Amino acid sequence: VLDGRGHPACVIKTLHAETVKFCELPWDMVKLEGEDSSLEEWREGNIRHWTREAANRGYSFSDDTPITFERFEVAEVL
Repeated sequence: VLDGRGHPACVIKTLHAETVKFCELPWDMVKLEGEDSSLEEWREGNIRHWTREAANRGYSFSDDTPITFERFEVAEVL
């Protein structure tokens, strides 16, 4: 994992990865990010973020966009 300046910050170990359509992501999965208090709040913030990122990268974001959700643990801090 890189820090905000592109320098190595830590090594992670993937525990689980799952690809799900944005509209099918459940609260029990997204609450693990720990940033929002409800599924609706998470969806609103992520729709704004991913719509902007998609436009910058030349694709369209929609409810059917596949999202890969990863659970991981820190293996080593660098």
